[in-house]
Amino acid sequence: MNDRSAHRPVFVIVGLLVLALLAGLLAWRLVARHRLESAREDFQATVEDLHLSLGHPPGVPQEDNAARWLRAAAALVEGECIDAAVRPLGSRSTGTWTAAEVKAARQCLEANREVLDLLHRAARCPGSDWGLEYSLDAEIPPLLDLLRCARLLAVSGGLHLEGGDPQAALGDMTALATLARSLEVEKQLICPLIGVAMERLLLGLVGEAAARGGVGPEEAASIEALLPRRDLIAAGREALAVETTMLAAAFLDPDSGSLKESGLEPDTAWGTVAVTVGSALGIPWREILVADLYRMGIQRLEVMGIPYAHLADAPPRRMSHSFPVNLVVPEEVFGGFNTHVLAGRMQETMAWRHLVRAGLALIREAGSTGSYPEVLPPGFEVPQLYCECSLELEHGPDGSAVLFLPGAPELSAKLWPWPENAPPRSFRWELPPPAGGKGVKR
Repeated sequence: MNDRSAHRPVFVIVGLLVLALLAGLLAWRLVARHRLESAREDFQATVEDLHLSLGHPPGVPQEDNAARWLRAAAALVEGECIDAAVRPLGSRSTGTWTAAEVKAARQCLEANREVLDLLHRAARCPGSDWGLEYSLDAEIPPLLDLLRCARLLAVSGGLHLEGGDPQAALGDMTALATLARSLEVEKQLICPLIGVAMERLLLGLVGEAAARGGVGPEEAASIEALLPRRDLIAAGREALAVETTMLAAAFLDPDSGSLKESGLEPDTAWGTVAVTVGSALGIPWREILVADLYRMGIQRLEVMGIPYAHLADAPPRRMSHSFPVNLVVPEEVFGGFNTHVLAGRMQETMAWRHLVRAGLALIREAGSTGSYPEVLPPGFEVPQLYCECSLELEHGPDGSAVLFLPGAPELSAKLWPWPENAPPRSFRWELPPPAGGKGVKR
């Protein structure tokens, strides 16, 4: 037997191993492609089942576009004085503001007089369109300066209430509502989040006005008309769905850099070795991980509809699979924002808005009858998703009324563990006796 014949079995074995490896890689590619397509189809089916719209908001002609004036206001804002003199007042009722704080706030308002004029000009526009593109590197509105504008309006409204000028305060509320609505309809996730923060400032200002007795039936009707009506659960879901779609497209792009640069990594040392070696062999790790991304996107859409009462103490969900190694898509891929917190903030604001609308309806009723009704107006007895609880109404012997949402303050303490960062809110409205009141309507 010559040397060639002696080595023939070795060549055969090596050849078979190479063929097996190639066949395995081909099978792996086919399975990964199927897994990705299946996950994408399930994600799209979930979006359709929830009746979500992932398109852009309707366009607005430039002459009717509030965003034009809001952007101009943000460009002129004097942020330093707002951060120092205005922001600390935003989480406190006007009754706790000291004379020195009020003086500093008034000076800041005067320094931003042109900004306030532009914000009120925006409030006269019938619509808003920021013209955003839905991609990871797209330009977004100047959100920090817009939030400063919102704080400026909230404190301006509070000072007008303190000074006995509810009509001027209503003008600030209108501008603040315009600002909040303009961002709540957008679908870059950070935009509705900031819009919701602005709406909470608005709701707090309305509560201040009601507690002072500065909201009569006509004012109540005007305020009710300007309050945002965006379904914030749908807003959160649509923004999450758009972000999932954007991330998936970016991560599947071979020019987007390494998996680590993209934010997708295996969660074990073995997984890191496997990904490194596998990538060199052509294993489709991106497809495998993006399939997980779509699966997590489905979970996140579902979480938005779970009452925060069930989410408050639950750990964040993680999507993990053990094929071919334990790879994970962490929550941090989505801007580091915990979906439980997102659901909680959207649900909390919806519950607070519900309470405010109920309070305004009570004020309108009292304006026509001289007394608050014995029971809540129709439609306001519906349990709120946030706390799975319903509004309660109590009456005082002097004709006053208290409207509150039991259980909500305890949940909000978990949602906002740092009181100094919490937004101004109250799930308890104390309504003074109506002018010329007759007690409780029976």
